Amino acid sequence: MSSSPSANSQTTLGEEDKKLLVEAWKKTIEVQQHFNDLSWRIRALWLTALTFTLGATFLAYKDAKRINMGFLGDESPSLIIPILGLFLWVAFWFVDGVWYHRLLVGSVKEGARLEAALTEAGLHIELTGAIGKNSPINFLGKKLHSSDRLNIFYGLGGLPLVLTVVLLVWR
Repeated sequence: MSSSPSANSQTTLGEEDKKLLVEAWKKTIEVQQHFNDLSWRIRALWLTALTFTLGATFLAYKDAKRINMGFLGDESPSLIIPILGLFLWVAFWFVDGVWYHRLLVGSVKEGARLEAALTEAGLHIELTGAIGKNSPINFLGKKLHSSDRLNIFYGLGGLPLVLTVVLLVWR
């Protein structure tokens, strides 16, 4: 199972080898589900952190007196909250997009490899392949894959923080 099977030949495997291949595929699907679940939990937690950051910023802005903030001059201390939120935003994106999403993609590639081996062994299973074929979406004339959509999610999620900082500085 260490090398990819040829697409043109049918592999003759014994029933025990087929069972082992199916078990490896099942475990790979579980790993895909695990990383997908972690990613969605991280995104939900990011939305909670974003909501808290924006709420805390507006409460602090409403109630705070201006203080000297160095090169920014006299500003509301509420300015610090969305700036810290931007650091959180980058941390969430890093954990989700750079860390776990890459692991999910790796497990998807392994699932596709195992599905090809199963097909060669006479067992047609194509869950990973079917999801992969149906995952990209066309948006404004561009095909968006999961990595693109993840970056759009975090880009849109960071926008309120950036706008809040800009509004607080240049009001």
